[in-house]
Amino acid sequence: MMMSMENNVPLETIQKIEFGILKYIRDVCDANGLRYYLAYGTLIGAVRHQGFIPWDDDMDIHMPRPDYMKFVEIVKRDPHPYYRLVSLETSDKYAYLWAKVIDKRTRLVQDSPWIQKEDLGFFVDIFVLDGAGKTLKEAEATYEKAFDIFKQYRRSVKKMFNKRESRSLTFARWIYHIPQRLLGNRYWMERHEKFCLQKAYDDCEYVGALGAGTKKPSRNVWKKDCFGGGTNVVFCGELFRAPENWDEVLRSEYGDYMMLPPVEQRQSNHNFLLCEVQEDV
Repeated sequence: MMMSMENNVPLETIQKIEFGILKYIRDVCDANGLRYYLAYGTLIGAVRHQGFIPWDDDMDIHMPRPDYMKFVEIVKRDPHPYYRLVSLETSDKYAYLWAKVIDKRTRLVQDSPWIQKEDLGFFVDIFVLDGAGKTLKEAEATYEKAFDIFKQYRRSVKKMFNKRESRSLTFARWIYHIPQRLLGNRYWMERHEKFCLQKAYDDCEYVGALGAGTKKPSRNVWKKDCFGGGTNVVFCGELFRAPENWDEVLRSEYGDYMMLPPVEQRQSNHNFLLCEVQEDV
């Protein structure tokens, strides 16, 4: 039996489900010697709160490309009863550049400007780290080229109308971007991945989250040594891996990440319209 919650998803329910997914990813990685690192707001939560940022409703990790490809094969070979990887490699309907591990016991609908045909549940995002270059200048140039492809991909999945912009503006953009849609999102996703594979992660001095989708390279490119083999941090009473130099990683993205944002900004960036959760989750 499922319980339905429209426009009223309890934050503690979301966090409980996502924490379960994170523990599953950690256990698979630890059992198979794979590298992964808490990322973005999840890493801030571990460092600043030893758990979730109190108002946060999503979780993110970074995973080096070689480890991610092994992770894909492992979960394909030994699927979990209710945790499922959805990604370019596992679903023809999935339309994001980054992967998600979802809980199949849940169903999630988001108010999003992007077309998504894959059925999703609550999730943890996996952002792949790729090789970016031998020098910072080369790495930033690599990120900018990847972002150019990302922009074409994003145009291919943009809805004709969305609530965040005027109908006339979004319709005009939709018409202008017909060429990207005719090629299809799969074309741009595969083109982006092909570009990301040009530089081997373990051969580079600098690495980046080339599919992160934010404009500034400085927010998504780091020395590989910042990640290393990872270091343990506490999150909700359990140990997870963080970048060895998590301070440098976070400062490049957020500046003074230990300072709490103004009260009016302490809210989720997501808008969950519908959630269905099995009662025993």
